[in-house]
Amino acid sequence: MKSSVVVDNYSQKRLFTVSESTQSAPETFLDAIKHWKVGTLIGKHTSGANGNINYQYLPGGIMVTFSGIKVINSDGTKHHLDGITPDYEVDYSLNDVLQKRDPFIEKALEIITK
Repeated sequence: MKSSVVVDNYSQKRLFTVSESTQSAPETFLDAIKHWKVGTLIGKHTSGANGNINYQYLPGGIMVTFSGIKVINSDGTKHHLDGITPDYEVDYSLNDVLQKRDPFIEKALEIITK
């Protein structure tokens, strides 16, 4: 599940779906969305993989990559491996896929219709 945006044109509610696959630049964007209360995040914690990439070649042709900067969320909390916490946690499973259900969109519709 990649990040997506759901906007209700009548109530002007902005909802953003996020998941474990959301990482890097989208996490910076979503952190600002959450911090400035521009919208509501729905889904799972993002991956917590933001920052620049450093490459180091080791003997034997092995290459390792790592982030060379400390990234923190706008509220000062640790970002690395924690990511951005959604406002509404949504679980999903293989059973949802088999039943052709989208719990992210169902939660978005629930919030919009409140």
